[in-house]
Amino acid sequence: MTSGLSSGNVMRNISPLWAIFDCYPSCGGRGAQEMERYEISSDSASSDLIPLALAVHAVLGGLPVTIRSQNHRGVQIEDGKVKSRDYTGPILEQVLADNITIRTQPKAGEYKSVPVIVTPIQNSKGSAIAAIGVVDVTGIFDLADLMSQQSQIISQLRYCPVPLKAAHRSYKEAIKAQKTA
Repeated sequence: MTSGLSSGNVMRNISPLWAIFDCYPSCGGRGAQEMERYEISSDSASSDLIPLALAVHAVLGGLPVTIRSQNHRGVQIEDGKVKSRDYTGPILEQVLADNITIRTQPKAGEYKSVPVIVTPIQNSKGSAIAAIGVVDVTGIFDLADLMSQQSQIISQLRYCPVPLKAAHRSYKEAIKAQKTA
């Protein structure tokens, strides 16, 4: 049996502790081996960011994801695929500059007028080293906006081509009328 984390073998019947430290006796008794690390820095290239972007994309059920580092353009993920390896956008850049989370509808760029949420990825000192953004499905329906347009919506429904007589009949009457027609 081998742990397989760094050796590429398939994991079989081992405890998670052994898998984490990869120090099963097949290591030759040398103790723990260094685990693979995934690091992001302000100099991460788009290829460095793809695994993280794809993971976030999958966790969010396929929502579009964009990410870039402070010093390099990043990636855009849509429909489970890398759409661009040279991506940036105005909100990603603003988040990197201001080091804050922003929820907005961009006025320019590929996601113009689409609600997005973009947040910084910070280093241990709190500086923004990258920014990641997703389409904000919670921002698609602005309740205040819907309420302000309620009268317009109701007036438009008045012109809806639904027969009003049928709408006021009871269910049984509607079924009876359908059978006799």
